[in-house]
Amino acid sequence: KLDGADLKPSVSVFGGYDFIAPRFSGGEDVYHGYIVGLQAEWKIWDFGRTKGQREQSLAKQRQAELSVEDARRQIELEVRKAWSKHTEAVELLESQQKSVSLAEEALRLARSRFDAGAATQLDVLSTQTALTLARTNELQARADYNTAVAEMQRAMGSRRFGMTNDK
Repeated sequence: KLDGADLKPSVSVFGGYDFIAPRFSGGEDVYHGYIVGLQAEWKIWDFGRTKGQREQSLAKQRQAELSVEDARRQIELEVRKAWSKHTEAVELLESQQKSVSLAEEALRLARSRFDAGAATQLDVLSTQTALTLARTNELQARADYNTAVAEMQRAMGSRRFGMTNDK
């Protein structure tokens, strides 16, 4: 609106009191009195420049609106990606926890068979190795889960999205 203001005339009113006395003359020539005036100005030759400035301001406003919309979409995309990573990390962690449970049960069965003489020491060592690998994978899944939670917090710009103790 400000850039288009020169398209319209401007009017100003002024007033004051004036006192004029010659400094170096000894005469009584003293002039004083009130002054009141009205001044109007209309820049009719600047319409092209004013119109160009107005269009430039409108273009800058539209560019700013598009930048805000782009930022909004980028944030939405970032949150969606973080949510997807979080969901994937939760599912991976749950499957790794099940793998650890299965590996612990397999080790228990291998030790039972070994104690009964139906399995070798190598069978027990293999199941222990499998259990260690399952636990390592579970720890990596926990680290991935924590990373996904941190990314989600950053993407959402808050700490409301917290970690749960059961994972």
